[in-house]
Amino acid sequence: GKTGIALDSLTDDETNAGAEIIHLDFDMGGESTRAAHHHGKTNILTINPWILHKNPSRVPYDFPATYQNVMDLLLAAQEQSQIQNAYFAEHGTMPRPYLKTVVFDGAGHWLNICETMMKVEDLQLGDRYNSAMTALTELCRSGIHCYLITHLKDSYDSSGNEIAGAEVPTWLKGTEKWLQQRTVMETVQERNERGELTGAVKSYGVLIENRTSLKTQGKVLVFERNTDGGIWHGWKGLRDGSFEHPDDVIGE
Repeated sequence: GKTGIALDSLTDDETNAGAEIIHLDFDMGGESTRAAHHHGKTNILTINPWILHKNPSRVPYDFPATYQNVMDLLLAAQEQSQIQNAYFAEHGTMPRPYLKTVVFDGAGHWLNICETMMKVEDLQLGDRYNSAMTALTELCRSGIHCYLITHLKDSYDSSGNEIAGAEVPTWLKGTEKWLQQRTVMETVQERNERGELTGAVKSYGVLIENRTSLKTQGKVLVFERNTDGGIWHGWKGLRDGSFEHPDDVIGE
């Protein structure tokens, strides 16, 4: 659902006006989501940021080249935003097509790249990691919607025991300070009277931090997976930035 709501974040008016999404897809989540739910759409540009070693290596990915490729892609998006903003200032409308959203899908992978680079070159981890955060922040300043996606990982106490309900995002500590809003996805799997999984799933989006408002809408039902084929409700409040759209389906 994380990638799904990001790729579903354009409003109909934005799409009709030529808005595009650039999706940096570190783990193929975007490729599979686009194929399943956005087949035929030409305004979602899914990009594989990884660079493979050209010469024989025990490690398939070229981390320095991948790092530079990611930064080049973000800087190219920044240049595009400046060009289209200049066009808007002159013509009063955006060019067609125009960049509206950048999805950085894999903060955990980016952290791994930067950690590996730190071992190769003498540069602080935070300096490398935050270079992408800075680029995304500048894109936001120019009117681009940016989504940073990652998974949750388990937390453990000093004895190595897993702490239930204490999962933390797989990104560099302090990443939260770069964000204007933060949401989590909660998945509820249905069980029958014997406690067996039925395969039915409900996924909810929850806004847990918002610098622009103190109001929260509660749990929003994003999709349902069931034997009837499932339902994609989406998150319209995320689309328009209100986080309280009347057409959102509120969970129990």
